[in-house]
Amino acid sequence: MDRAVVHAIERSPRASWKSLGDVIDVDPATVARRWARLEREGLAWVTCYPLLTQDPASAFVEISCRAGTTEDVAAAIARHPEALFVDIVTGGTDILITAVSADQAGLSDYVLRRLPLVSGVEDVQTQPVVTVHFEGGYAAAGSLERRAAVKLPTPEHGVLIRTNIEVDDLDWELCIALSRDGRQPVADLARAVGLSETAVGRRLRRLSSQGALRMIVELTPDAAGRSAIVWVYARVPAGARSLAVRRIAEMPGVRTISSIAGPENLAFKVALPHLSALDDFETRVSEIEPDLVIADRKIVLRQVRLMSRLIDPLGRAIGVLPIDLRARGR
Repeated sequence: MDRAVVHAIERSPRASWKSLGDVIDVDPATVARRWARLEREGLAWVTCYPLLTQDPASAFVEISCRAGTTEDVAAAIARHPEALFVDIVTGGTDILITAVSADQAGLSDYVLRRLPLVSGVEDVQTQPVVTVHFEGGYAAAGSLERRAAVKLPTPEHGVLIRTNIEVDDLDWELCIALSRDGRQPVADLARAVGLSETAVGRRLRRLSSQGALRMIVELTPDAAGRSAIVWVYARVPAGARSLAVRRIAEMPGVRTISSIAGPENLAFKVALPHLSALDDFETRVSEIEPDLVIADRKIVLRQVRLMSRLIDPLGRAIGVLPIDLRARGR
């Protein structure tokens, strides 16, 4: 039942406990209790990725560390507001981070000036993200019957493009609060930002309808039954990229797909049941897109930060870091 609860919340992250219970066919109190336990144990959570900037910039940054310092370096970087994903990986580098800033100037400052000064860092290689084609997916997909899932309110997850809507500091404060807990009741959000519940509800509806909120449910790999996380770098002809993205996005376990500016032009992350499934996954990719050439793979040895959560060596969330793309670390 836990995975059914997660899948229902993935479908509609802010649906009421009653709506979720009706879909799963259990009482609302049971749904709320099971979700509270999953959160408490660091197995699942809802976060919000604010899409409020007109010129966001992101990059995959590969970091090489002095011998024996990798875990300490990763722990330090995970505290940086720009480092939304921090993975210790195999291959020619030690750490792979997804760095995001409100603008290109902020991203450049981060990778050129601040990252190299972290104690233990020996080399920094950056591949800018050109386009995020796909992000999220359903970690607990298949846990609900299709006819049950469609009963939920239409998901409002936001769109992965720059936004030109007018926003103010209160909009940002709402998004930051939701990044801590995407299911916070409107009453709690109202107290946090000093507005009435009516005003908060109105702002949330406006931000959601204009695609300025990206609500994401995260489920730890072990809880999802997909303990092997792999970053794949590939080359694909520009004319074949759109079709390749659509086909890869439909494959089970794919979590994100981005076009990048580097030796390869496509990067995607996949969560597999076990590492031995990687061969079958790559075979399937080559079958559905013969023009795509896989150039590199990085196995995630340990996730250190996953969006708004710090992750322990067992893969569970142990701390909350709000997502504020405007922030710049020291």
